[in-house]
Amino acid sequence: MSMSPVALAAAYGLMVCAQCFGGDIIGQLHGEAAKAAAMVPPDDVGPELSLAQMCEGYGNHHTDAVSNGFHAAGMIAAIISLVVALWPSHVTTGQRLLSALWVPPQWYVGAWVGHFFLQKDIPAVFAYGVQLRTWAAGELCSARWVFSGDVFAEKPSLLTGGAPVPFRHGAALALAQLVVLAATTPAGSIWQHALSGGKAAAKGTIREVLDNAAMVAAAVAAAVVLVIRS
Repeated sequence: MSMSPVALAAAYGLMVCAQCFGGDIIGQLHGEAAKAAAMVPPDDVGPELSLAQMCEGYGNHHTDAVSNGFHAAGMIAAIISLVVALWPSHVTTGQRLLSALWVPPQWYVGAWVGHFFLQKDIPAVFAYGVQLRTWAAGELCSARWVFSGDVFAEKPSLLTGGAPVPFRHGAALALAQLVVLAATTPAGSIWQHALSGGKAAAKGTIREVLDNAAMVAAAVAAAVVLVIRS
């Protein structure tokens, strides 16, 4: 667990950098034209919109299927961390605190990576998150979008050369990402500890390495099977 506070601090640092230098990041990654386009405030997720309009705009604002999978995996991971922080009695106070603190980075960082690298735009929350009321409305829209399954609607992706990604493929990739998060991240190690009743293998042991490798392999295999069968 010793690396968890360091990784957590780095995650929050990335969030601050994204909010302060989002346009510059896009410019460095994709050029000045992309930066100029990204800096235009979106009109489909503005704070003046009704909840229904904002939810519709939120879905329209997410156009890359692989990026959308990042959103789904991150949001589900954040909810797992919140449950771990609130529920298991055998999780220590320090682990509860770390698990709770991992919730915002898990909810946002992966999604923002998708925006900056794949969609070449500024995350929608930067527009609707200027007020507490509109932030809450926007996050309600995002949660509804993910947990209704609309997040996996067939859309193109930069990684597929613009080819559409079917629902099953998107869901399989998100599942694989979630299992990788569980197997390889500091927050995931807390999940494992909670699920094992506090009897998880010590950090860095051969057993833990093998268990994590098996989890990653299972995620990749499940993704491959779902892709082939679809």
